[in-house]
Amino acid sequence: MRLEDQVSSLSGLPKFSRIPPGASMSVLPKLVLFKSVGLALALTGWPALTLTSSGFRSDALHSGTFDGPGVPALHGVKWKFKTSGPIRSTPVPYGNLVIFGSGDGFVYALRSDNGALVWKVQTGGDVASSPLVVDGTVYFTSRDGFLYAVQAQSGATQWKARYDRDSKAKDAWDYYLSSPVADSQAVYVGSSTGITPMQDGGLLAFTRNSGRLLWSQELFQGVRSSPALRGDVLYVGAWKFDFVALNAQTGKLLWSADISGGVPSSPVLGKNMVYFGSRDSNFYALDSKSGKIRWGHGNGGSWVVPSAAFANNTLYYGNSDQKMMFAMDAATGKVKWQRPLAGNIFASPALAANTVYTASFNAYATKEPGTLYALDVATGKERWHFQAGAAILSSPVIVRDTVFFGSDDGILYALH
Repeated sequence: MRLEDQVSSLSGLPKFSRIPPGASMSVLPKLVLFKSVGLALALTGWPALTLTSSGFRSDALHSGTFDGPGVPALHGVKWKFKTSGPIRSTPVPYGNLVIFGSGDGFVYALRSDNGALVWKVQTGGDVASSPLVVDGTVYFTSRDGFLYAVQAQSGATQWKARYDRDSKAKDAWDYYLSSPVADSQAVYVGSSTGITPMQDGGLLAFTRNSGRLLWSQELFQGVRSSPALRGDVLYVGAWKFDFVALNAQTGKLLWSADISGGVPSSPVLGKNMVYFGSRDSNFYALDSKSGKIRWGHGNGGSWVVPSAAFANNTLYYGNSDQKMMFAMDAATGKVKWQRPLAGNIFASPALAANTVYTASFNAYATKEPGTLYALDVATGKERWHFQAGAAILSSPVIVRDTVFFGSDDGILYALH
C-alpha cells in the first residue's frame, strides 16, 4: 500500500489520507489563501493587545506551561470536590480560586487550598468549555448556546450573549466546546452552528464589557477548536477541513490551509510557527505568517485531538488509538522520545519544571478509569501515575505544587 493511501483503522469513522512519519511534503494538504467565507462586520480603532489572563492552555498562545515546581513526586490527594456531572472543562486558577465547568450545567469556583465552594453559576446546558478570567471577569460557554461573563469573586452575572444555536455533540467523540480568548476590547470564541438560521458556525467576537457582537466569520461546520491569539491575529481550526488565521479587529480571513480531516485540536503558537493536530491523523507545523506547511507528523491512523504543550523548542502531545505520547523538536518535527500509555489521549498535556502531565482513558468505554501520568520531560520516563474514578478528558493544570484536573466521575481532583 502506498503511504499516501493509508487510511483510518477506526471502525465506523470517515477515512482520511495520512502523513506517515518522514513522508514528503507532497502528500500534505495544499495551502489556500484568502478563501471567501462567511460574514465579517468591520471593527476598527482599538489596540489588539493580548492581555495577561488565565484560561485554557495557561495563556493566549496556548503554551500549556505553568510556573512553580509542580508535583515531581506524588504525595496524595490534597482534596477533591464532587459535582453532579462529568468534568471535561479544564480548571483555571485565579488568585486563591480554581474555576471550572461541569456537565451538570454549573460553573464552580473553589478555594484552591482546600476545595471549599465559593460560588457556583447555573447555565442551561453542559459546560464543556474552559473558563477564561481577565481583569476580574470570567468568560465561558455552555451547550445552552450562550457565552457568559460573570464576576470572578462573586459569580454575579454581568452579561450573557447568544453565540450558538445548537452546540450539541456532532458525534460520540465530540467532547469539548470552544474556549474563549480575549484582548483588550473583545472576547473571541468558536461557534458550532452560528447564531442565525442563515449562518454556519465559525468564530465570533464580542465586546468584553457588554457582550455586543462585533463580527462573525463563518467556517465550514463550525468550530470546536479554541482560538489562540498573538497581537492582532487569531488562529483556529474548523470542524471540517480548514485551519485559518483571522484579523482580530475585523474578522477578515488572512489565510486558510486545507486540512483533510478537520481540526478540533486547539493551536499552540511558537515564535514563527503554529502547531496543531487533526482528525486526519497528522500533527502539523505551519508558518504563522503565511500558513505554509513546514512539517507534518503522521500518527498511524490515530486522531490528534489534544493541544500540544510547548517549551524550550520542544512540543509534547498525545494521540488517540495509538495511545502514544510524543516529545518533538518544534523546528524540525523530529521525535525526541515517544511513550505508550494505557489508553487514548484526548486531554491536553501541561508542563511545570521538569515534568509533563498527561492523561489517558479508554475512548470506547468512557466509564473506564482514566489515568493521570507525570513524565520526565527529557526522557518520557514515568515519575508517577494516579487513577481517577472514570475517564479523564479535562486537561491538568499546575498551580505551584498542586495539579488540578477533572474526571467523568464528576470529581475535581487536587493532587500534591
